[in-house]
Amino acid sequence: MSAGVPDRPRLGRFVRWYESRDKLILRRGIELHVVEGPPKELALELLELLDGRSVTQIALSSRSGFAILQTLSDFGAKGLLERGDAATSPAVPRDGPRLVGAHFAVTGDESFATELATALAEAGASARVTRRVETEPAETLVVCRFGPDLSAFEELNRVAFELDVPWLPVFPMAGELVIGPRCDRSVCFSCFELRWLAIRTMVELESAFFERLRRGAWREDEALTRAWLPWLVGSICASIPRIDGLSGGETESVVGVNSAHSRRRNVAIVDMSSGDLSWHPIVAHGLCPVCGRSRPKSVVDIDSWRDHPLSISELRAKLEGLADERLGVVSVEPTPTERLPARAGLPHLVLTRFSFPRPAEVLGRQTNFTHGSDPDPEKASTIALVEAIERYVGLTPPIVDIVAPYSQLGSTAILPTELPLFSDAQYDRPGFPYVRFDPNQPMRWISGFSFRSGRNKLVPAAAVYYGEDDPLLTETSSGVAAHSARSAALVGALAELIERDSFFIHWLNRLSPPLVEVDSSEDRYVLMLAGYVRSKGWDLRVGELTTDLGVPAYLAMGIREDGHGHPLLLGAGASMSAALGLRKALKELYSAVVCQPASWIPPELLKPEEVKRAKQHIDFYASLDNLDRARFLFSSSEARPPPEPSEAPESLFELVDHVQDRGHSVYGVELTAPELAGRSLYVVRAIVPGLQPLAFGPHATRLGGHRVFEAPVRMGVRAAPLTESQLNFDPHCFP
Repeated sequence: MSAGVPDRPRLGRFVRWYESRDKLILRRGIELHVVEGPPKELALELLELLDGRSVTQIALSSRSGFAILQTLSDFGAKGLLERGDAATSPAVPRDGPRLVGAHFAVTGDESFATELATALAEAGASARVTRRVETEPAETLVVCRFGPDLSAFEELNRVAFELDVPWLPVFPMAGELVIGPRCDRSVCFSCFELRWLAIRTMVELESAFFERLRRGAWREDEALTRAWLPWLVGSICASIPRIDGLSGGETESVVGVNSAHSRRRNVAIVDMSSGDLSWHPIVAHGLCPVCGRSRPKSVVDIDSWRDHPLSISELRAKLEGLADERLGVVSVEPTPTERLPARAGLPHLVLTRFSFPRPAEVLGRQTNFTHGSDPDPEKASTIALVEAIERYVGLTPPIVDIVAPYSQLGSTAILPTELPLFSDAQYDRPGFPYVRFDPNQPMRWISGFSFRSGRNKLVPAAAVYYGEDDPLLTETSSGVAAHSARSAALVGALAELIERDSFFIHWLNRLSPPLVEVDSSEDRYVLMLAGYVRSKGWDLRVGELTTDLGVPAYLAMGIREDGHGHPLLLGAGASMSAALGLRKALKELYSAVVCQPASWIPPELLKPEEVKRAKQHIDFYASLDNLDRARFLFSSSEARPPPEPSEAPESLFELVDHVQDRGHSVYGVELTAPELAGRSLYVVRAIVPGLQPLAFGPHATRLGGHRVFEAPVRMGVRAAPLTESQLNFDPHCFP
């Protein structure tokens, strides 16, 4: 047997298990272990036998014989087992901080509340037991439960919010003691639940766990909790002085209630096996059904787009409290050693996970990673944080300004068909999921700023947010960016739109872009990035994708046909500065190479009609069998010299004027979520009607515009436009 299997094993006291659909989930604290398929039946049988009998007796008692020992060994390796006579609890915390001047009313399970009130009083606080949701002035109501009674906490949260009674939840859950947050008008218990669920690595399974808690699962923990009562009370008293938002007497210097961040909140989580304590910041949730916030006021004038960015250190300080692995809006992932820069000057790569604003709607496996990269590690980390926040905000459902049919709005709104939408041939296909635009059908609209008129103009909400389906269209994250200045955010968003438009014009028309002679570049950074890609086994090609818009755009491609890595990795970039556009493309490709696994195992081969989601586009080209479909992108015999190195800054109004001089109107829509209020971070959507939007899946490509057909003619690479049936409908390779 493995070292993790004791002589007479039992399931760990704090391990909880349940079934969700076809899966068996075992959890201890925050760790989830999922068993599915044939091993699930063995695991369920083993759970019945973990009653303290010997390993040999388990094997002899099993219907599966000694085959069950492998499952037992797996349980041991995952830390799910303990001896029946394992120690009861860690040492009770002693000599905690004094609580002189703090005031508490304690309620909840009677013996728990009585012991906690006594201990708080012994620590110098004013503490009394109550059975009502009420407090005296300056008091905080502490609510302690023996088990994770979510339904009781949720009901109390609604009542306390209505009565404006501040309160502090305290409860054990799956081997952890949770203390906080202080719930009031700033943050409430529903915010805590949403934040907890939204950042989980397996949101659907965590939601299933919460549903079981609401239905009364694991209330039998009361007996275990009673045995741990001295330890629980000691841990609570030791942690309370550091709970943000509690006030009174000597606790103020610890809590910081008089500081500029007095509205921030935190949560203490104590491991009940080890006694280890961790602290986790939490911010209010903008979609909270109890204390939800309204959206910040939209930008209404041209001066709002003339702001200047903060320094990286200033922005980092503003974003404090948004990143946390347990309760954050985003989570910064640890960087493995193999992903550290191979040499000085190469970018650091930092991965982040963004939470889901609506965790109840997350089903199945999730891909919620993004990244930031820069030679400066602090800047890389901050960029990664901003990228993740941008995704979170983009997935937040829209708060509309008006619901009305276009026919009633006239010139105050963008005509949706100009975005563009879909062609008649697409609408006529059986089973096509989108409906034709009806000017008399009420629609949701959001206010955006028109740089051509200098005034606000209404934009279809479906063209702004990408977190939900709409019968008119499904939008992607292309054209959304975040920055510490609206101007810089819109530059990034607009450049991204142009980059994707340039790629899709080439893809749909099967245009082979001229290839840049990268090795002739005088830009040391470009050569360094190119050298790294090649050193890892990928052949480098860079196509110039510049279209009739005249904004330099590049596609950096890593090609590999030896079977030891992904056959086609991409990075793209566009900018009024050609040098910066090339750098962007190569840096994106560099990041893709850094993220490749050490041992390459191609995913299951997909058929073209099976490609429906963004990741499936990447997986489709993970097979060498499909590489020929994209070969036209890197097979041109036409060469282009690299751009001259330049450090010229990007200018919003230069880029806007350039695009509008070519017949397109530019709109900026601010998406900034309530969670970002006062943090000097702005999330912006760029909308340029007429550009060809990137799409994923067989039905989402919008062919109702003219540009996809006419741009190649204006570029001088086609004598006449293709027909719709002549376009390239192979799944594209853009990540």
